[in-house]
Amino acid sequence: MAGLRQQIQGIIKTCETAIGAKNTPALDRNTIDVAAAILKQAKEDLPNDKILAAANLNGMLNWAQILSVMQTVLHSLPIESAGRQVGGSGGGGDAGWMR
Repeated sequence: MAGLRQQIQGIIKTCETAIGAKNTPALDRNTIDVAAAILKQAKEDLPNDKILAAANLNGMLNWAQILSVMQTVLHSLPIESAGRQVGGSGGGGDAGWMR
């Protein structure tokens, strides 16, 4: 799931950049398609996750909606045991010091 996590973080970063832009660009079809594929894969990998099951990318979408769904997917993934990142798109390194 490390690859999926990286893909999610890429979409999150794209959304954050678009939302933070002075002139917010229109949401593009590629971002929607990639986010939908990520959501589908996560649902297949975690079929018992009820929160994830409720997430969808239907209707008229905007950057904030894509961001919200990708954050939901990211937080639904199991925690990686080694070298895991803490937080959203930026990460934060190993949290082993907190143990």
